Amino acid sequence: MQLQSHHQTEKSSMMPSQPFILVLASSTSLLCLADGSTIETGVWAEELLIPMHQLKDSGWPLVLATPDGTVPRIDPQSLLPENLGSGNNGRLQKIQEHLTGLELAPVLPLGKIMATLLPALRGVFLPGGNGPLADFPEDPRIGRLLSYCREYSIPVAALCHGTAALLSPDPMTGDRAFHGFEVTCFTEQEESLTSLRGLWPYTLEARLREAGFLVCTAPPWQPCCTVSGGLVCGQNPASSAAMAEAFLQQLEKKRKNKGTRHGY
Repeated sequence: MQLQSHHQTEKSSMMPSQPFILVLASSTSLLCLADGSTIETGVWAEELLIPMHQLKDSGWPLVLATPDGTVPRIDPQSLLPENLGSGNNGRLQKIQEHLTGLELAPVLPLGKIMATLLPALRGVFLPGGNGPLADFPEDPRIGRLLSYCREYSIPVAALCHGTAALLSPDPMTGDRAFHGFEVTCFTEQEESLTSLRGLWPYTLEARLREAGFLVCTAPPWQPCCTVSGGLVCGQNPASSAAMAEAFLQQLEKKRKNKGTRHGY
């Protein structure tokens, strides 16, 4: 499902004049599998919508971006009733309502954020889905963004496969900004229980461990969050709400004017 950006041309020059939270989603619409085939992919609906609504309800202005500025694609698998757990009919209807009402204009390219908007940046949220496996780890701008966040103590939240962003090294230093931090992600065991068993391009949990991250996991499909410094991670879709709440707590710690509704 391709989300629509109805006013992107009209609003493309707009930039926030107040502190904001960056929601950085994958630009990918196809994932190349281990056997050379491809599948449609993108952002997992719940992992984008639940944290976004919690952040918005808490008063934080949001700016949506993707690496190349294209409107993010919702992974069609995330809209299948069988992937929504118990009470799936009601959850699917609510997700579709949220998608219909979601304001996504403008969607900015990450380069624009890096060039002009960093002084107003107060937090970064990286939603999951299978798309991040393709375009997050090798994007040097993501590595540089994360280094900036680490240097200036800006909270970062990554959910499920969105944690793949942590693999991106800073092109200026060659280092990964949160190397050695405690994290979680969609686990190898969970991957083995999906329809892509044996076909994943790589196992994110193994890659993170190899890169020196301390990976904590819970049983499959159970909520699990880690907080390490200003880095918050959630394991799977079931962790969306808890991850967002932990992220909000980190944002509140950094808020200079306590009790305000719009950041600093």
